[in-house]
Amino acid sequence: MTMFKDTIYIKKADIPEQFPQGWKKKAAEAIGIHPFSVSRILRNPKNPNYDRLMEAARSIYGKAEAL
Repeated sequence: MTMFKDTIYIKKADIPEQFPQGWKKKAAEAIGIHPFSVSRILRNPKNPNYDRLMEAARSIYGKAEAL
């Protein structure tokens, strides 16, 4: 009998292949930008808000997997 519990490691959440309808609006509200700005951000991955947008989408729609 061990005194310690097994440690579960969580990876970053994976992005689904296709987001459901309305994901842009929810992600925009999560990071505090206007929903129309999302399409401009997605056209240019070098935009500084691109990483924030993808992280918000991962947190809303992603599924974390245990290692």
